[in-house]
Amino acid sequence: MLMYALEHPEFLVCWEPVSGMSTVEMRRLIYTNMIVSNWHSDYLLRRWNDQEALARFSVHFQGAVARAHWEKTAANWRRIAEASGDARRVRFVDIADESYAAAAAAGPGVPPEAYFSDSS
Repeated sequence: MLMYALEHPEFLVCWEPVSGMSTVEMRRLIYTNMIVSNWHSDYLLRRWNDQEALARFSVHFQGAVARAHWEKTAANWRRIAEASGDARRVRFVDIADESYAAAAAAGPGVPPEAYFSDSS
């Protein structure tokens, strides 16, 4: 469903409202959330330990898009994790929060336009 909404932006309004973003920003947020959701599954299935999650998030949060995603969604991730009563879900959010804070303290994130040398 998410991939369909990414391919057909008119369906983005079927998801929870996120104000103050362009369609491109919303599509980036959704795609980034799919990445983090995949990592969350790997963490819950114990394919990753805390150190691997920290390592991945520390690289992830070097990017401005990843940071923007977490700024918009961290509170929801925490609310859902705490409502689950699952300590490992809460720990995943703690790790993401810690990594985000460290990245933000290190300086600005890499903007999308700085990722590649070509204009396409």
